[in-house]
Amino acid sequence: MVNSFYIIDDEKQRGRMTEEFYAAVKKEIAEYQERADYFIQSGCQSPAVMERWALKIQGLEERKRHYEQVLRRELDGLDDEFSTLKFLGQELQTRAKNIRFQKAS
Repeated sequence: MVNSFYIIDDEKQRGRMTEEFYAAVKKEIAEYQERADYFIQSGCQSPAVMERWALKIQGLEERKRHYEQVLRRELDGLDDEFSTLKFLGQELQTRAKNIRFQKAS
């Protein structure tokens, strides 16, 4: 059996997956809002139910913070990588100009 994983190298695919992720999170938030609002509007008298949903909301908030931290770390890492890549691109441009200048002389 071969271990493999899918690499997303298609901009359209990445966009679709990002939209699906955000849609799923928004749907979950809407469901939690609907439930919490229902409990409030109906005058729910069960502390256990209300506490359970309050904990679910806190859990969702923690997941959001976790995703934000991961994204921030990844973006910081990309900044470092892009700095290196930018330097390499500048070096290539300088070398290309030098070669053109030498050939023109």
